[in-house]
Amino acid sequence: DNDRSVVNSVHRLEELNDPFLASFIHDNGFSELASLLLDCSDPVLFSIQAFLKPAGSGLRTPPHQDNAYWCHSGNGGITLWLALDNAGPHNGMMKYTTFSNDSLVNHVPSSNTPGSSQVIEWSTLESCEWLQPTLNIGDVAVHHGLIIHFSEVNTSNNPRRGLLLNYRRPDCKRDYNRYNKYLTRLESIYGRKYSQDSIHQKG
Repeated sequence: DNDRSVVNSVHRLEELNDPFLASFIHDNGFSELASLLLDCSDPVLFSIQAFLKPAGSGLRTPPHQDNAYWCHSGNGGITLWLALDNAGPHNGMMKYTTFSNDSLVNHVPSSNTPGSSQVIEWSTLESCEWLQPTLNIGDVAVHHGLIIHFSEVNTSNNPRRGLLLNYRRPDCKRDYNRYNKYLTRLESIYGRKYSQDSIHQKG
């Protein structure tokens, strides 16, 4: 948020190859947890993000499914959402649908929702019921890439910081045709031209 000089989220942290972050993930057994949840011996950590949701100004996250962005096969993988602050209704913790989606629902492009380029329209979610967990520092919430979720603005005096680790099975592959179309739309929102050469097409 340039107007307030506030950072709401940080993406692609895996590209830093930071030794401290790598040690933190290893020493706390997150890959072992992902292995158990994904039922495979060698889960792939494909993305690391931080959602900071600052006190009094943290942005709302519109409803979406993560695999609309990942473009992976199956359910896309899982997110381990590590609470760095106590999180709950008081400071805009995520709300998740109480039913299990087995496919992507329609997402529409959005250029006026900071931090999100495609969203699910609220008119399609009128019958949904929502679950909002309360987490203590160090707790982990887990959801897969087809679960619809969103969060409200953080109007409290407390930040709601979370570190997100995204894992997939080795046989969960990316559809690069769909992914490149998504990135082209994403870059156009910010007035940039997307080059496919900037993406390493592996896995």
